[in-house]
Amino acid sequence: MNKRKVYIIIAAVLSGSFLAGISFGTEFINPVDALFTLFGGEGTLKSEIILKLRIPRVLAALFTGASLSVCGAVFQ
Repeated sequence: MNKRKVYIIIAAVLSGSFLAGISFGTEFINPVDALFTLFGGEGTLKSEIILKLRIPRVLAALFTGASLSVCGAVFQ
């Protein structure tokens, strides 16, 4: 496999994880509705849940995982 294919696979997995993190929770939100909200959807209760609760949670998990991987690389 060349590097380009690896980067495409990594980007697809990261995008899928991001969308799953936004969609799944106490109240399930359809992934299509989640994408609609991300790209300027209306101000409904679901959009408030996504924008104020789930996106910060997913971004915190992303940055925590990235920092832990950097720490692991530094310790090696």
